[in-house]
Amino acid sequence: MDDREMIARLRDLRSLREQRAQEKVIRQHATLQRAEKKRQEAVRATETHVQETVAAEQTEFGALLGQAVDVQDIHRLQGRFQKAAADFELLRKAEEQAAAAEQDCQGKLTKARGEHRSRMRAVAKLDVLLERLAARSLPRQALLEESRDEEAVSERASHIGNGKA
Repeated sequence: MDDREMIARLRDLRSLREQRAQEKVIRQHATLQRAEKKRQEAVRATETHVQETVAAEQTEFGALLGQAVDVQDIHRLQGRFQKAAADFELLRKAEEQAAAAEQDCQGKLTKARGEHRSRMRAVAKLDVLLERLAARSLPRQALLEESRDEEAVSERASHIGNGKA
């Protein structure tokens, strides 16, 4: 196996690795999109909960205006709003976790893109090397072909010279 064949095989191997790195980038990008969607859904859920809680609070307190309120009603409202506050905290934690997962996916995507760029550069270097080897071998091949032609002409001339004698 000559140098050019060996370099061509190495280039094919590196090209395969580059394709795998590109596939990893695509997978990581899809994972990031899913994480972004989950974070957006968590944000929407939190916003919806806050809006519903505010509306329920206004409705509850609006119904109590101008009336005598007993302790049981106050405890019932307090329990309802404490539950709403606990639900809000759960939603905020889910939102924070979704944001953290999104950032983790972004980091993995950045790393995969860097690896892909590195693999692409390695393939490009071998492409340049193969081009240089091919360019160097072209004059050599031309000289070989020219010397073969000269040998063929001289053989024909010697055959013709032998045939006349």
